[in-house]
Amino acid sequence: MYECPVYPMVTGYWGHKYMGGIGIPWTAFIAGGWEKAAPMAFACTLCGRCVKFCPMQIDTPKIVEHIRQKLWKMGYVPSGIKEMAETTEREGKPY
Repeated sequence: MYECPVYPMVTGYWGHKYMGGIGIPWTAFIAGGWEKAAPMAFACTLCGRCVKFCPMQIDTPKIVEHIRQKLWKMGYVPSGIKEMAETTEREGKPY
């Protein structure tokens, strides 16, 4: 969790039982549900530092990407992310 660049910015608000990126699938599937996992899933940078330091080499970014796709289909997308995606699709640039 200490390798995660997002974790220090949101200390105490990143996962319920497991901290860092691995807390996202834990929250989605076991401890809170999809709605609670959404803000964490879209805050993850998918940088892969967690994989590099994980003794089991769990590909957390790949898991988070799948969770994001499911969240998008379910409509659990933070409004800022949704607005940026719609603007990019419509105008070809995010801002």
